Amino acid sequence: VSTQSTGARCEEEGTVEAFQNRLSELINKLNEDRETDQATMSDMKERFEELSSRQMERLNDKLNSTYTEIESPLNERINLLNESFQTIRDLEDDIRKFKTMISKLHSDITEE
Repeated sequence: VSTQSTGARCEEEGTVEAFQNRLSELINKLNEDRETDQATMSDMKERFEELSSRQMERLNDKLNSTYTEIESPLNERINLLNESFQTIRDLEDDIRKFKTMISKLHSDITEE
């Protein structure tokens, strides 16, 4: 009986040892895969940041060029409007002066 139990125990220990070895192999493989995945994700993150940065630069360049194209004619139009408004203000001032002068003339005429 003791020979059978010793043989069974050895077989059991061999199975446990084989299981532990297989488990260690799987854990090591998982760790390697995790390291590979982390390296891949890090590379992908760097690439994404690089591409995003380039895209932002392109969009910014397009925005600036579009703004510049629109800004120049718009500024010209604003300057023209400002000049027109100044002309209107000057004309209003001349009209007030003229009215004052006419009032004085009318007053001088009525006094005589």
